[in-house]
Amino acid sequence: MKIFNSQGKLFNVINIVDLIFILVFIAVIVGVVSRFTGNSFSNSSDAYEGEAILILKYITPDEEELNILKKGDQLIARDRLQQVFIEDIVVKPEKVAVLNEGKLVESIHPFSKEIYITIRGEAYVDDTAIYVANQNVRVGNDFFLKTLNAEFESKILYIGTDNVKKPMKK
Repeated sequence: MKIFNSQGKLFNVINIVDLIFILVFIAVIVGVVSRFTGNSFSNSSDAYEGEAILILKYITPDEEELNILKKGDQLIARDRLQQVFIEDIVVKPEKVAVLNEGKLVESIHPFSKEIYITIRGEAYVDDTAIYVANQNVRVGNDFFLKTLNAEFESKILYIGTDNVKKPMKK
């Protein structure tokens, strides 16, 4: 029995070009299905749902940005409102290091302000990460703070999770 016949059919059953097309089509379908059915959180059995507090730092040279964020604003992620809210906003002048007669001294920047934003809300905790507003959070990482009126890239300074945890629903 020949593998290919004179018409180019594999085992006298299917054309080789058709077979390649079918295999590519199946691979694309499997890729799409696995992409959309995959969970964005870990599949660990030790995953928990709880509440987290984050303190974020954002530096702005623009005075108008100081009044955009408000206490109680709700965060948005993936174009959906999240159960995470701005709890507190503290504005301080930015401290910078400058040279004064050859010595390094601390001074206040004339324009830039440091905004410290405390947010509180739903968190998902597993063995390897904490997720708040669909973002993996770690101290020192960037956090994209997005509300209805603004979107800022801030730095995470502190993460606190509560002690009351319940198993995540799968």
